[in-house]
Amino acid sequence: NRANTVINNIDNYAWPGGESNAERNRILGEAIVVRDYIYMELAALYGRIMFYTVNPETVADSKEVKQTDGPKEVFDFILDDLKTAIAGLPQTPANKSMVSKPAARLLRARCAAYAAGYLKDNSYFNITLEETKELLANAPQLADFGKLFRTGCQNEDEVILVKDFN
Repeated sequence: NRANTVINNIDNYAWPGGESNAERNRILGEAIVVRDYIYMELAALYGRIMFYTVNPETVADSKEVKQTDGPKEVFDFILDDLKTAIAGLPQTPANKSMVSKPAARLLRARCAAYAAGYLKDNSYFNITLEETKELLANAPQLADFGKLFRTGCQNEDEVILVKDFN
């Protein structure tokens, strides 16, 4: 719901440079990734889900939200939607709790793999291969895998979406 609010209202603010504003595109990309992640998990778990991209404004409107016929509609939406997100995201996030191109590519590859298995349609694996190829081409040098499970791992390159607690 919150992601839809950001996505549908992002241009209510007068961004300097309009749609080419880097901060606007980063915020939009992050909201898209969050929404798509939730919808991917729901579609993978339940198949037919209540799916909307514009929030219902009233209780009566919420009663009009339809359940999908199956997960294909949701998976296809996500795969297309993530292309938009990837274009606006930075290659390296300002901090590890923010989304970057590699995180969005990884989500897109995972969604395509889910779709291929769930829908028994191997053509989705082409998207998984395409995104994986891009991820590998720009991957940092691998760090010590064992460090990922210790305190202080938030600075390792393999870690994404870390939230610091103090």
